[in-house]
Amino acid sequence: VTFEEGTTNTFSGNSATVNGGAVYNQGEMTVGGTFTGNSATQKGGAVYNSGKITIKDGSVFDSNSANYGAGITNYGATASATIGDNVIFKDNYLTGSDKHGSAIYNKSGSVVAGDNLQLTKTELGTTHDSLLIISMRQWLLPVTIHWISVIIWRFPIVVKVLISGVPVL
Repeated sequence: VTFEEGTTNTFSGNSATVNGGAVYNQGEMTVGGTFTGNSATQKGGAVYNSGKITIKDGSVFDSNSANYGAGITNYGATASATIGDNVIFKDNYLTGSDKHGSAIYNKSGSVVAGDNLQLTKTELGTTHDSLLIISMRQWLLPVTIHWISVIIWRFPIVVKVLISGVPVL
């Protein structure tokens, strides 16, 4: 599934009793737009992916919630997520007692993030393994992140990070 260029997609107020509040993908999908106020009781408040997904440039993930991956969950050994440039994750929050990855939770798959990924008020998980964007439970590689602009509880931080096979903190 590919959403047409030039169209504005809004995914708002959707919910799932398990995974993928707004989008549940097991195949191949390109999607973008604004994801706001979506929720899942387990994984992927806005997006759950176990296939191949591309998130378009300029997409916004705002105020989504889940136990794992309030913004996006990328789950499974063959799961692959490509996050475009200038994608914003803000005010996403974790629910439940076992919290991981308020922006993106990656379990065994691969995530490639574009330039100028912005994280605002990104909550760390209860076991401190969320590291803002990628759950670090297994140092789930490969992960590539370039130019992250982060605002953590009103304190701006701009970080250039390249993770390619080894943990970089």
